[in-house]
Amino acid sequence: MTEITKPHDLFFKEVFSRPEVAETFVLNFLPPNVTEHVKPKTFRPSKESFVDERLKEHHSDLLYQVDFKDGKSD
Repeated sequence: MTEITKPHDLFFKEVFSRPEVAETFVLNFLPPNVTEHVKPKTFRPSKESFVDERLKEHHSDLLYQVDFKDGKSD
């Protein structure tokens, strides 16, 4: 049987790699002064990474792009 290493990290990546889960989390747990600007149903996974090459073995990021109600995208 294979031992699971870093179970919390694996769980986080598996769950939050689904855009609908990330959106639900953001819209329900971030403060209203942030969420009032987010356009629902626009969460898209981003291919960019901000993790230094030396740290990729130990750390990774999970990024989303989202549209804002004012029409901008970040």
